[in-house]
Amino acid sequence: MAQVWRFRRACAPAGLLLAASFLFLPASASSRPDDLPLLTGTIEPPSATPPDTPGLPTTASPPTETVSVEESPPPTTEADTPTPTATAAAEASPTEAASQLPGEETTVSATAESPTPTVEASSPLGATMPTEEPTPFPSPTDTPSPTSTPTETLAPEPHLALALSAPASFAPGSVLINEVAWSGTEAFAVDEWIELWNPGSDPIDLAGWVLTDSGDIRVELSGEIAAYGFYLLERTDDTTVSDIGADRIYTGSLRNEGEALELIDPSGALIDTANAGGGAWPAGSTEPRRSMERHGLLDVPGSWGTFAGVGANGLDAEGSPIGGTPRQANAPLVAPIPTATATPTDVFDAAPFPAGAVLINEVAWSGTLASSSDEWIELFNPGDQPIDLTGWTLTDDGDIEVALRGSLDAGGYYLLERTADSTISDISADLIYTGSLSNDGERLRLVDPTGAEIHVVNEPAGAWAAGDASKRSSMERGGGAWHTFTGFYGRGRDADGRAVGGTPRGPNSVLFPTPMPTWIPGEVVVNEVLIRPRYDWEGAGGVTTADEFIELYNRGPGAVRLAGWTLDDHVVGGSKPYELPSMTLEAGSFAVFFRSRTRIALNDDGASIRLSAPDGRLVDKVRYLRVRAANLSYGRLPDGDQTLVYGLWPTPGEPNRLYDPPGPFPPGTMLIHEVAWGGTLASSSDEWIELFNPGGAPVNLFGWVLTDGGDIEVHLSGVLPPGGFYLMERSSDSTIADRRADRVYSGALSNDGERLRLVDPSGAEVDIVEGADGWPAGEAASRSSMERAGPGWATFAGLGIGRDASGLPIRGTPGAANAAPGVPGSCVPETSGPPTCP
Repeated sequence: MAQVWRFRRACAPAGLLLAASFLFLPASASSRPDDLPLLTGTIEPPSATPPDTPGLPTTASPPTETVSVEESPPPTTEADTPTPTATAAAEASPTEAASQLPGEETTVSATAESPTPTVEASSPLGATMPTEEPTPFPSPTDTPSPTSTPTETLAPEPHLALALSAPASFAPGSVLINEVAWSGTEAFAVDEWIELWNPGSDPIDLAGWVLTDSGDIRVELSGEIAAYGFYLLERTDDTTVSDIGADRIYTGSLRNEGEALELIDPSGALIDTANAGGGAWPAGSTEPRRSMERHGLLDVPGSWGTFAGVGANGLDAEGSPIGGTPRQANAPLVAPIPTATATPTDVFDAAPFPAGAVLINEVAWSGTLASSSDEWIELFNPGDQPIDLTGWTLTDDGDIEVALRGSLDAGGYYLLERTADSTISDISADLIYTGSLSNDGERLRLVDPTGAEIHVVNEPAGAWAAGDASKRSSMERGGGAWHTFTGFYGRGRDADGRAVGGTPRGPNSVLFPTPMPTWIPGEVVVNEVLIRPRYDWEGAGGVTTADEFIELYNRGPGAVRLAGWTLDDHVVGGSKPYELPSMTLEAGSFAVFFRSRTRIALNDDGASIRLSAPDGRLVDKVRYLRVRAANLSYGRLPDGDQTLVYGLWPTPGEPNRLYDPPGPFPPGTMLIHEVAWGGTLASSSDEWIELFNPGGAPVNLFGWVLTDGGDIEVHLSGVLPPGGFYLMERSSDSTIADRRADRVYSGALSNDGERLRLVDPSGAEVDIVEGADGWPAGEAASRSSMERAGPGWATFAGLGIGRDASGLPIRGTPGAANAAPGVPGSCVPETSGPPTCP
């Protein structure tokens, strides 16, 4: 039985890591018709304080002073509203307060309170809609792809109090066993050492972690491993690597025949393995004694390599070089090349250097984000001896002819920057050169003092084998081939202070295990999409299609760096993909991207929203069908769940919740307070109406309607505090020139009288003005308003408030207490002197 158990423990980690990139994928829902049927009636937003619903968040209390609500156009229906399409020209959108540049790092760990919005349309609520399952991340090319089995993803634990008392749990791959010197050092075979590596952007506390071979090695770790940092364990004492201090000393030995190493977090979860099968070590050697280095995320034989003797770090107990790279990035997979020694005095007599004695290691032919002209080139010495570069030449046999100078250390880098040393502003160049690299491709040659070609890049002189002009990513050498900079472990800043798309004077990014998208420490999904806004959700002023938004959510457990990720709407003729800024999305946090920033036009007729990792692999994809309702969003309920629901109340940057219309309001909750049916002295058409909240609680006006049953139907919006006034002006906001309207409406009040009704979202009549047989008050000749006075109405008399479009006094008190006594919201102005009413 013990043998069976050990076999299971040895094999399980490989399967676990192979499946790591498949774990966090939304399941597809069943198909539905291509359209969503409309509900009868009008769907409007909830009140400022929605009814308590189990599991749904409550909104913050609105302000207690009068809220000036952004003006928006009257409600429209499908019949009179053109449907935005993905190919339509971009509408004017508000300018962002601050535009984040690539390379600027932002951490999102808290949500922001969103404004309360408006809804004008109808559609079914709570209807689940289909989502398409994204393509699982493929395994590395040297690893057979396993058969994917749908895996249920657990939602984040809602009971935080319980979670605080439980041991910390981490995702597979949060820390990696990066290098194993199982054969010891040249000084002593028993001087074994092991290196861990943190591939994430945050430090990790290793208290409670264990490294074990399930035999005589069981190391209880301590301390912290820095972001992208290394953690060195030395056997028995700290002289194993004599010039580099160990983070931890351990006892026990690694058998040369092979063992399985396991790394376990404080919760007991298996985080990583090395040689999970427990057979012979997949790499490393005893003659000479060289370490086993990791070059891929998954623990499979193809991910491990033997230290090639290039770029060693550290000395053993007898002062000889270590056969590995403890506390340093693993060495490139190239063989050491014997070098000849040349001096300036014997150039003509010296033998040529061997091919590959110095390598053209990285070429930034597309420049940097600061300037496409800011090109740079990096050389690398893969040998074990320094090389004098006097007499060497780098040339494209055109306008680039660089006479090199100086010395290139063993395992060292040599940086050439074009024109000036500001190309990489924080890393000094070894040499400045002139001439340019064509984006269409060139042939680069590195020639030694004898004229021998030591290295040639792009021999056919055709297109560059790698690199990306749009992202200004460099072309890197790795494993004898060329690769495009992965977007991780970059170094340096360009002339504008933004991150350089490469690794100047450092190990190429392709030599590291890529943390994304092969493995992502957290699970980021498209969480909410608003396709048809009718409110200033962005808070930029005005209501436009720029208020469309896409919200992302990180299910966790780890933070995810989103630099280089993209969003697109995946339709024929769709919007250009939007590259996310350099930001870190913490577990349980939201990131919202408005159309004003992304320029992604969401089509009312349906589309797919895709989230892709930096190398283009699909992370998440959701598909919505035709949308008829304004201000109802489509997303996951609860946040990050597998089920997608249409009919959510838009909550950018906040937890999702289902729209829940409020119940009937008691009569008199809101009052039609003043009606200027006769217009103003400037124009009889300049009518205005005022509402008043006589209660002690704020009222959310979204979903409320004021109507005369004819050409006036005003859909209200905003929140009206206790004792507050709500001013509506006809046609434009110039009716009362010095007072801002809360709402502009269309339609006219007949001087012969009309019946006005104020209706709440449930359809209940909350207040009525019975004027069908003639207005009970007001005067057309003097343009005096009709004011509520007690249970009845009175004609305004006294000093008015505000000026009309011609600068003449308003015959009423718009947005202020009535002059007529006997009703809340009234006062008696003085008959002379300045008015004492508000």
